[in-house]
Amino acid sequence: MLAFRKVPNTFIRQSESQMNLCEDYSDNTMPQFAVLSPDGTQVGSWMKCKDFIQDTIWGSKNNVEYELYGWYFNPSESKISKRYLLLGIKWPSKSSDEMKECLANVKGTVENLEKRIGIPMFQRTRFSRILKGDTSHFVIYGSPAWMRCVGTVSFFTWLLRASLRNVGQTLESIANGDCPVNKDSYYLRTGEAFISQLLSHGIESFIPDWKSRKVESVHHNGFVNYAAHLKSKRPTFIPENETGRFHRGDLDADCYDEDDEYDGYDDHDEDEPEEEEDWNFV
Repeated sequence: MLAFRKVPNTFIRQSESQMNLCEDYSDNTMPQFAVLSPDGTQVGSWMKCKDFIQDTIWGSKNNVEYELYGWYFNPSESKISKRYLLLGIKWPSKSSDEMKECLANVKGTVENLEKRIGIPMFQRTRFSRILKGDTSHFVIYGSPAWMRCVGTVSFFTWLLRASLRNVGQTLESIANGDCPVNKDSYYLRTGEAFISQLLSHGIESFIPDWKSRKVESVHHNGFVNYAAHLKSKRPTFIPENETGRFHRGDLDADCYDEDDEYDGYDDHDEDEPEEEEDWNFV
């Protein structure tokens, strides 16, 4: 396996922003996401609705300042990577030991799927776990492949949440497991056409669409909506003979080292001494 630099347990620099987000979820003990800058600074606030993630990527890629459902993003103030997806995940109702099991489930599920759809090893998602007392957070370095389009980001963030309790650690076992959010089982069923295309043709079969939407459309056009488009035979993918291939240049060399051996994630205890390094991954 390939490595990225280890992060200290202070890597996630939580934002002071108190956004009043309009979300479908009211349970503050459910899993939550954070968008992170390459230096670990949190963008905005913790979110329960994962759709704000794809909105933020859209704003960054298009250099657009916007506000939607209480989420505000200014690309000149908040710098995020445009090449890979850097996220934090927490589950306030779970202990650090429980979160360790959750990370194992997520890691196993994601690695299994990325191998199946042909993402090269040097581009696969990496994980870290940050321990602070009896709580812990994940840091997810999502493969650049998932940044292909709105639908692939939407699917990947769904996969991260849906597999937290997926002890079978396959995409199929999610259907038989216990999703942390009830809606995730519904998304699995209604997004079947998207998943089928992903498994049959790979990520590169989807058309990049970051420049063709307004933020409202981005927010409401995740992988389930893509599945509906596929069923209606609207063009959302490229024929196999027109797809390209992954290449080493797509990757940030500061994050991955092809010569390193790595088991996929690192644990960092609260009392572990921090390394004196530059944590800027840009």
